[in-house]
Amino acid sequence: MTGKYGSTMSKDDILGSNIKSQKSSLKQDNGLKRGRDVYEYQFDKGIVKAVRRVISANDVEVRTKPHPLNPRTQNALNARSIGNTFNSINEKGILEDCLGIWSEDQKTILVLEGSVRRYCAIECEKSYPIKVLPYDCASNKELRELIEDISNKKRHSLRERGLAYKKALIEQGFNPDEMKINEVADALYVGRETIRKCLQASDINAELIEIFPDYEGIPSSFYARIAKVEKELIKYSGDVSEFCNELTTKLPCLESLEIKESQMKVLNQMEMMLNDVLGRNKQSKQWQTTQIISFDAKDKHARMSISSNGRNVKFELGRQSQELIDKIERLIKEEAK
Repeated sequence: MTGKYGSTMSKDDILGSNIKSQKSSLKQDNGLKRGRDVYEYQFDKGIVKAVRRVISANDVEVRTKPHPLNPRTQNALNARSIGNTFNSINEKGILEDCLGIWSEDQKTILVLEGSVRRYCAIECEKSYPIKVLPYDCASNKELRELIEDISNKKRHSLRERGLAYKKALIEQGFNPDEMKINEVADALYVGRETIRKCLQASDINAELIEIFPDYEGIPSSFYARIAKVEKELIKYSGDVSEFCNELTTKLPCLESLEIKESQMKVLNQMEMMLNDVLGRNKQSKQWQTTQIISFDAKDKHARMSISSNGRNVKFELGRQSQELIDKIERLIKEEAK
């Protein structure tokens, strides 16, 4: 079978009579048993061979770890967030190979694609099949393209992609915080609207995201609404951590609900609570006005208003004599001397 990046070939087909000369390029094994199949990948450095290995359940956590370029947020993985995949692997094992690359010291396999299955292999105690590329066989740009091309088990969230884009920009010597959307799009050869959505998602305070069940699996449409919540909180001097703590106490038990339903409940409650917070903050920012003295005459009044922080005071006089106004003005001028 031939794909965009590689095709399956037997060891004998690839090595043929040159098995001795090729031995050094396939020596990276760290004591792991090598499978029969070898796969070819085309990179700028030429054709590279990846060897299929099956790691025993007891060794998965020790012998492998996610590659730094792997966008998947590992802390977001749990049996509930990856329910169907978790249940299937628990019952049948891992049926499709993952992809990794040897670390520089050739002791650890860094998982490029298949970190969800890695998590399941560890938790369900299943063996872990993985095709392993040799160290330093491709550039980070090529590895990112490879990850994006084959990553279809659990699509990376806008937030994960946004964080990955920022890493890519930093590697290229850019400062993402100082770049416009068009500049980022041109630098990464990605559509402007895709970049805008991904960066918006990655810029949101993590506390507002992580309060959701399966927070890296929330619908893409949520990010704009969550970003609006954060913007309003900041505008009215709301504390995000305090807001999230209060929100947690108001959420119903979500474990009994389907993931999508529980995510929607969190978002709805978040927006409702934002309205409450804004109402309280706006009210606290209003001026407090009191009557200095009451008059029988209609529209005649003397009022004093104090700002919420007590630093500003306003006097309002209605239908008062010019003599009184002159006295007040002279008093203020004398006190200011």
